[in-house]
Amino acid sequence: MPAAAFNVNEADRSWVDALCTPHPLATLTQPIELTGSYRRIAAMSYVLATQNPAALFDGFARLHEK
Repeated sequence: MPAAAFNVNEADRSWVDALCTPHPLATLTQPIELTGSYRRIAAMSYVLATQNPAALFDGFARLHEK
């Protein structure tokens, strides 16, 4: 998707578009292996970008509020 679809400012759109690459199809077709390794992570941080609200991400943010 072009940077304009994500409301990237006009001055940075060509730069963002040049850095974007197609999403690898295998990430949508290969099964994942759940090992439980995430439990060994000492601390996690999340950043919620609020300039372009998205209900889906707001829901995830609420799940991880302290």
